[in-house]
Amino acid sequence: MDRQSRERIAAFMFLQIFGGQVLMPLIIITASISKRVVRHPIFLNFCTTLVLYSFSYTLLLYAGQVNNPTPPVALCLIQAGMVGGAPPMVALSVFMFTLHLNLSIREVSNQRAPYTAVKIRTIAMFAAPYILYLIVFTSVVVYGGQHLDQVVKYPYYCTLKNSVSTDIREIIGAVCLLAAIVFQVWTTWLVRQSRVYQSKTISITSLSVLVRAALLIICNAMGLATSIIFITDQAGPVTNMTLALHPLLAFFIFGTQKDLWDVWRFWKKPTQQPQSARERYVTMRDSNFSASSLAHLKYSHPESPVNSPLQLPSPPSPPSPARYPWV
Repeated sequence: MDRQSRERIAAFMFLQIFGGQVLMPLIIITASISKRVVRHPIFLNFCTTLVLYSFSYTLLLYAGQVNNPTPPVALCLIQAGMVGGAPPMVALSVFMFTLHLNLSIREVSNQRAPYTAVKIRTIAMFAAPYILYLIVFTSVVVYGGQHLDQVVKYPYYCTLKNSVSTDIREIIGAVCLLAAIVFQVWTTWLVRQSRVYQSKTISITSLSVLVRAALLIICNAMGLATSIIFITDQAGPVTNMTLALHPLLAFFIFGTQKDLWDVWRFWKKPTQQPQSARERYVTMRDSNFSASSLAHLKYSHPESPVNSPLQLPSPPSPPSPARYPWV
């Protein structure tokens, strides 16, 4: 293996580990333990799929076989299954996240679904990416076990040679990303047309939301283009390096929000006593509206229990954007 190949492998592994196994877990842990950061489970699930995605591509590194041109067949087959299932899983997770945002925003002004229906919907959206991952993983392992000559190691990871199964999973990922782009554009338009975004008092925050939404659309378009390139068998070093950028780009979009950085900069004392999630919700409920990142969207319903980890208590006022804590 020449020096250039080793440098590319090192860069690929660094991007995967730093973005998917350092920065993404940082968001998940912070949102899970800090009272000053509120995130919906669907968003945290999206971050979790990126962690699993990153680990799938770095399995050979942890096994000490990344520079071995012929790693053990069993190990290579397992990674081929993981690499096969990871992109469709993340693509479906992105679609579920954008679908959740779209449904939640439309429910601001429309009649909301019953609490039980919303809970079932949330569980289904939470589990769907992992079900797809297991289906693709199993199919790749079974097919690869019957056709070991199709299991090969490219410079960065093990995968199957160009085959119908490879094209199918890339098509699934492409369809999910295309649907996510459509729903994200629709959601951005809904947010832009919302009456709360016509208030001059929140113009800066509104701009932040729209910018993040636009960046998410661009990242989804990049993922769609990558899937198309793999389907057409035109993938090269640049395309593979793009795969390693996805977790890092996700952190750039959602990990640069003020509430997260306020927690991470623990050495700086807050100007006022930090509010808990419930206190911050009540404050927003009693004020006009405070908008921020789409990742904060949290559904609330009058029937939801006060101590539920998925919902916050709903005020007795009629449906309005203030019911949805976007901090």
